[in-house]
Formats: sequence, C-alpha cells, structure tokens
Amino acid sequence: GALAMGYAFLSGEAKAAIKVSLPVLQREYGFKKMHFWGKIKGMAGDYLVAQGITHSVKDASKQFFWCTDGASWAQMLEPDAASREACAKINPAALLTGDPAFQYTVPRSAPPAEEG
Repeated sequence: GALAMGYAFLSGEAKAAIKVSLPVLQREYGFKKMHFWGKIKGMAGDYLVAQGITHSVKDASKQFFWCTDGASWAQMLEPDAASREACAKINPAALLTGDPAFQYTVPRSAPPAEEG
C-alpha cells in the first residue's frame, strides 16, 4: 500500500478523532511525546499509525500503534522470529487489504524427507 505522511490527506472526522485520542494514548502509556506517523493505504480501508516516545528523541524507546478510525488504537507488538520468518514468505507484491482481521496465507516448508 501507499504511505502518506501528515494530516492533509485525512478526513475532518479522522483529524478530530486523532486530535482527541493521541493525548489520551500519551497519558495512558506515559509517553514524553506522541506523534501521528501517517496513513498506510489498503485496498478496502486504510491504517493510521502513531508513535509514542518515552524519552528524548535521541535516546528514545518507541512504541507504534495503529487503528482504522483515528480513535481505537492498538499497539503494534515487535514480531518474534517465527512471525518475521513467516512475513518474509509473503509475496512482496501482495497489497494490504484494509481488513485488520485478514490473515495472509504463507507457504509451509516441506518436512524433511525421511531416510530409508
């Protein structure tokens, strides 16, 4: 999907929701700074991304959040090794669907052949 940075591309409703929800998210997690990062365009819907920073920008611990409506944010967790490996198998030409419940199918590795 395409990536757009800033607020200019957002609807008035999304801008208003973000303006209210990001300060709440900042307080809940104790972030020093909270930034709207941008929008990732999907085929049927878009994903909004925000970033919380716990310290100064130079020595920062960053956490990312996503939502589709500007209000109901969910934390993006750091993927484990198995998830990174599975994601690497997804066709790079695959587009984001815009449906958070969609699960990509990844090819399974063939089990090792038994020696006989």
